[in-house]
This record gives sequence, C-alpha cells and structure tokens, in this order.
Amino acid sequence: MAVITKLSKSAIVESANQFGIGKVIRYWPASNGIENTNYFIETENNSEYVLTLIETGFEPSESMLTILDVASDAGLPVASAKKSSSGKSHITVENRPALLTKRLDGGHIASPSKGQCEAIGDFLAKFHLAAKLIQTKSYPRDSNWLQEKKEFCVPYLSYSSATLLKDTIQTVSSTLCRNDVARLPKGVIHGDLFRDNALFNTHALSGVIDFHHSAIGFWIYDLAVVLNDWCVLESKNKLDEERCRCVLSAYHQIRPLSEEELLFLPIFMEYGALSFWLSRLLVRIEATEKGISLPGHDPDAFRRLLIQHRLKPFHITTNDL
Repeated sequence: MAVITKLSKSAIVESANQFGIGKVIRYWPASNGIENTNYFIETENNSEYVLTLIETGFEPSESMLTILDVASDAGLPVASAKKSSSGKSHITVENRPALLTKRLDGGHIASPSKGQCEAIGDFLAKFHLAAKLIQTKSYPRDSNWLQEKKEFCVPYLSYSSATLLKDTIQTVSSTLCRNDVARLPKGVIHGDLFRDNALFNTHALSGVIDFHHSAIGFWIYDLAVVLNDWCVLESKNKLDEERCRCVLSAYHQIRPLSEEELLFLPIFMEYGALSFWLSRLLVRIEATEKGISLPGHDPDAFRRLLIQHRLKPFHITTNDL
C-alpha cells in the first residue's frame, strides 16, 4: 500500500459519505507499495476501512470483485469491496476509480517463519480451488508482454543486464510455447502475493490484500511468485530452500501438485523474477523520465535473484513434500 495521489480531508470525508460508513474520526496514508494510493479511515463506530485509488485509471473489473466475494465466502481472510450508498462497487475520487474495503487485522512481516510460510501456501491452494470456476482475463504478462517491455527497457540497461534480460525472455517464451506446459493446471491467480500483501496477527494469517493483478494464469506461476519473495534470504540474496518446502508442502496438502508442475517450477521462478524485474524497471524508468520520485522497490533485487535462479535452479519432487 502507498500514497501517490494526496487527498484532502474534504475528499476523504466525501468518499466516506458516498459509502455511508459514518463520520470520519481520523484518516492517514498507507506507506507501502508502488502502484495505487491507499488511505486508512477510522469512523465514529470504531470501524476501520481502506480507501484505494486505482492509479491506472481503469475501473475495477466485475470479475475481480467476484473473486473477492468468492474468496471471502469460502472463509478465506479476504475483504470484499463495499458498495456505495447508490449500489455501485466503486466511486470516483480525484478522477480515479476508488474502492472501499474493511481494514483487516494484523501487520506485515519482514522475515517469515516456517509456520507463516506454511500458512501462505495453505491460503494459496485454498484460494486457487475456491476461485477455479471464475472466468476473467488472462494474465497479461505473457510472452508478448515480455517482448514488448524488453524493447522499452533495454536502452536503459547495461550490456550485461540487457543480455540477461534477452536470454531469460528467450528461455521463458520458448517454455511457455510448449504443449506440455500449456496443459499445466490454470485458474485464477493472485499474481502479486508478496509479504506486503499479507497480514498476520499474533496467531495466524489474518488477511490477504491487493487482488488488482488477479487473472487466469498458471497456478505454479502464482506459487513461484510467492517463493521468490517469501523464501529469499535477502542478506545472502539466495533461496531458503527449507522455507520453499514449507510453502510447497502446505499447498500440496490442499491441492496436490503434479510432477510436471514441479519439473517446470525452476523456469516459472525465473519467469516470476523476470516479470517483476521488468515491471519495476518500467515504473522506475517512467518516473525518472517524468521527474517524479515514487516510493518503490528496487528493480535490481529481482535481477540479482534471476541470476541466482539461473546459476542454481531450485529442484524439488513430490517425494520431497
């Protein structure tokens, strides 16, 4: 969560009025994230909400709102979007679509324990199964997206980084074209389940947020995105394989993974690192060109992780789970 568009008190109060949540007692900006603007709002009845401005300007899809409802109805710690007093799923604030959700309990974690890794694996499997019948857009970061963004980013990279980018895109794109890969299990994915999109209280996983990247994609890719964030020893810039096994084992207990999925897991981990390296590069380049300073994550972290994946792929079979 973050703030890109600053809101006045009157804008916050007007937003609260449109959703009919009562008198605003206080509000404050969120500090994490790089894509959308988020404000916390506390009302007179001691309820807390999150007001999210979608900075892309695109209205939230009905399928995303359905995903939130289905996950919540399945008993998962997900907050559905609140409808406005006029029955709309979103309003307009500062010329941007805006959603309001109940603020979930808990906080973000910096260094996940084994139990927390198991909890996120368990959640992801249950989420995949709960949302498997929902029809929505395909995950946009496909081979065409990779090629298009490569052309934009290469002029800004060093020779070694540009070579790494080109080589990895070739590897990933050729893998995605394979018939056996095309047959791997697909369905709705979260697409962005980083540690800063999960909340834990003192007892357990208490919330998962930010479903703006949800789409139809490979379930093993969704797992790879999780492993790339939850299971990396940042000080050493390498995978904690024990954490990886915790995530995968907990997932496997709910939705058994196939040997084929695990066979291609190393390439999907490259794919995940590549995707977020590119997306963060795009944000950084565009902000620099506009002379804007944005709170954000270092794209280079995923470049380093990608190098590690290519030097030492993570292999695992169902016998290890």
